Amino acid sequence: MWYVLPSDEEAQLTIGFNADMSREQFLDMVASGNIERALNRRRVAPGDV
Repeated sequence: MWYVLPSDEEAQLTIGFNADMSREQFLDMVASGNIERALNRRRVAPGDV
């Protein structure tokens, strides 16, 4: 669980990946600099639980 304190309007929480991937896929994404596209992000606002 988390509790979001006062934050920027564009604050995000990164929680794991947005899809299953193999070890090889993960390493390829890291090596190519594309790992950000695989992250599961959620917008958050102050008071979110």
